[in-house]
Amino acid sequence: MDLGLAAGLSFCTVGGQTLFLDTKRDRYFALPPAWEDVFLALRSRGASAGLTEADLAPLIDAGVISTQRPVRDIRGCARIAPVAEALQQPSASTWPWRFAALFSYARARLALSTRSLDRNLAIFVRDKRDMTSRHGIDDRVLQQLVSAFAWCAPYIGTHDTCLSRSLAMAMLAVRHGISADWVFGVKTLPFGAHCWIECRQSVLNDTYEHASLYTPILAL
Repeated sequence: MDLGLAAGLSFCTVGGQTLFLDTKRDRYFALPPAWEDVFLALRSRGASAGLTEADLAPLIDAGVISTQRPVRDIRGCARIAPVAEALQQPSASTWPWRFAALFSYARARLALSTRSLDRNLAIFVRDKRDMTSRHGIDDRVLQQLVSAFAWCAPYIGTHDTCLSRSLAMAMLAVRHGISADWVFGVKTLPFGAHCWIECRQSVLNDTYEHASLYTPILAL
């Protein structure tokens, strides 16, 4: 029986605990200790772990492990934490970029209210893939993007808006040929989840200090 990670799932290890992101159900979760032991054995040793159908049944029933093809490798997120943050200069942004950022934020709010997280992620991945033929990143465009969203921050808020702000920046970045990454992260004690946009290992819409508190669980 071929076993793989279920579609829509990604995971990472934080403080010795395995945490999961399920983009299809828009949720984060952890496994009971006994299930986690089975999952880690399957991840590290595969078929040689000697696991029985009874051992695997809870993970299959819970939608963590799948027998459907194509089989996804059971690999955690390999993304490393950001190393810096982009220079955010609100006053350096031009009015066209400010309006574009506000409009993109409105579009992001609408997209998140009418489409699932999984669908929004898939659209971003598709649009980013389709723009890879463009050559390089214009630093002036990147600076306008970052500064425009920094200018918008007092008007749209920063508390519990990371998802909509990140989608808004991701959409505008793709439109201007910037191959940025959408990164999701988690932390424990207490549990917290966050997301941000990165380019060249620099955070574009958050501070390095804040983003580095989270362990990446998914990067697109």
